[in-house]
Amino acid sequence: MIDVVNLQRKITIDVAAIRSYTQLLAEEVSEANGRRFSVAFISDGRMKQLNAMFRSKATTTDVLSFPHEPDEFDPDKDNLGDIVIW
Repeated sequence: MIDVVNLQRKITIDVAAIRSYTQLLAEEVSEANGRRFSVAFISDGRMKQLNAMFRSKATTTDVLSFPHEPDEFDPDKDNLGDIVIW
């Protein structure tokens, strides 16, 4: 399952179309096929915050990815993680 969310207001995003296209791409990549991940569209300001928090860079960036690392508290091996796009 691929979860696509639009958390910004600057541009109109067709979430259903992005979800469909992303699903097609995931089916072509064996590591992603049948596994879950999320794609979030966020504002420039929020991207700058995340970039500072996780990469210690006080600037914005286009894309951040956060791989899911299963552990004893969350053993879900089917979750690949999150992709955040500005």
